Amino acid sequence: MNEWRLETNTPVVVTTTTGSQEAAQQIAAALEQAGVPQELRVYDDEGHGLAKRTNKLDAYRAAIDFLHIHLTAHRDAAFPTGHI
Repeated sequence: MNEWRLETNTPVVVTTTTGSQEAAQQIAAALEQAGVPQELRVYDDEGHGLAKRTNKLDAYRAAIDFLHIHLTAHRDAAFPTGHI
């Protein structure tokens, strides 16, 4: 695996029929081992990309929730209450 330096919260989304699931699992494991918040979502019933509406909604909602949690934490650390 290439040496990547990821230091930020990272959502990882993969479908199983593209053959990239193993690589995505390695990336997620490396992020977790490095202490980088990550979330791996695997969609077994998709091809290249997300085509099914239910999967799109799930992935988009998960990405929004992930970003909300982690961006809010960074905002709160950078701007204590009462400073924005």
